[in-house]
Amino acid sequence: MRKSIVYGGILVVFCVQAKAHVIYSNGFSKADGYIDGTVIDQPAGAVNLWEDSPADTPDGFFTIENETLVVTQVDTSDRWIFINFPKQTAGIFTVTWDWQYVGPVEGNIDVGFCISTRSNFDLDGNPELAWLEQGVMSRMQQDSSVIDCRNGDWAGGGSYQALQVFSYTDGKKVSMRYVIDVDFSDQFYSCYAQKEGENEVQLAEEFGFRQETAQDEGLNVISIWMDGDTLGTQCIIDNIVIYGPAPVAEWPLY
Repeated sequence: MRKSIVYGGILVVFCVQAKAHVIYSNGFSKADGYIDGTVIDQPAGAVNLWEDSPADTPDGFFTIENETLVVTQVDTSDRWIFINFPKQTAGIFTVTWDWQYVGPVEGNIDVGFCISTRSNFDLDGNPELAWLEQGVMSRMQQDSSVIDCRNGDWAGGGSYQALQVFSYTDGKKVSMRYVIDVDFSDQFYSCYAQKEGENEVQLAEEFGFRQETAQDEGLNVISIWMDGDTLGTQCIIDNIVIYGPAPVAEWPLY
């Protein structure tokens, strides 16, 4: 927003930046209500809790350890967790998080971090989560041990791509950033990644959502998957923050 004032007969023009509002923040800390153990049904006392899909996910896949979320490849089946946040139906908002691979350099993992529309989870008539029901998607993938993003066609299709090769198996912490445009007729996102001690790079520019979101539904859920077949490798996820163009009114985080 640009404002102007007259001071001593001189017109002075200056810009005032609109303040970004924190929509959701999660550091998996004790202060947030988390304790060591499975993340499902945490944090204590919260309105919105982490849920699992399938609903019989055993302990050990998604756990809280030392105030972080640890995702472990326990077996070769796909598993999901998800949690609601206040829906975003218009404008541009930003999602940031940190993740870090734990395992041998010659190993890999298959973990994804998505921003989606919860009502889309029932598109196939099955309440269990599926990839084609997600919206904005980035992953640590096992095929070539890189981070890439889904360039979707808004109807469940598209392909995983990246503007440049970005490996993760060196074990450095990677700070991620989505910039998401959720306008009803213009649903795109860009994605950026920054290894600790290095410069940020862009992995996606105006990629399409894998599954579109209806205007009245908006994007309103974080979903995280574990898949792959390299048993024992892990991904540590922390510091999830969602910033939006609109304030959040009386929505209790914890």
